[in-house]
Amino acid sequence: MNRILVIKLGAFGDIIQSDGALRDIRAHHAKDEIVVLTTPAYARIFNRCPHIDRVIVEERFPRWRIDKLLAMRKRLQNENFALVYDLQNSDRTAFYFKWLLPNVIWSGTAPGCALPHRAQNPKMIRTLDRKSTRLNSSHANIS
Repeated sequence: MNRILVIKLGAFGDIIQSDGALRDIRAHHAKDEIVVLTTPAYARIFNRCPHIDRVIVEERFPRWRIDKLLAMRKRLQNENFALVYDLQNSDRTAFYFKWLLPNVIWSGTAPGCALPHRAQNPKMIRTLDRKSTRLNSSHANIS
C-alpha cells in the first residue's frame, strides 16, 4: 500500500469542484491511503469526504517562519508519500515541491516536477480542465 498526498489548500468553489478529482484518485489508488493537505477552513469538509482517508492541516504560516517550515517538512517527509497530486498549483505548492517534498513523485505545475501538466501557461487553464487532464494521464500510474 502506498500513501498518496493530495494538496488542495483553498478557494471554496475549487474545494467543492475537487470532488470528482478525488473520486478519480480514489478509484485509481483503491488500495492506497489518500491524505489531503488543506487549511483549517476546509478541514471539516475534507474530513467528511468519502474518497480520502485522512486530512493534514497546514496553518498557512509565512515562509519566514523557518521553525514552522522545518516542522512541516519533517511531518510530511515522515509520511513517506509515494506520490503528490497538486490540485492547488500555486507558487506556495511549487515551494513545497522544491523545499518540503523534493524527492516525491509530483503531479502538478511546479517547475521540474516528474508529472507536469503539459501546457504553455498552466495557470490560465480552467481548474477542472487541468484536473481532468492530469488524472487522465497515463504517467500517473503509481501502484
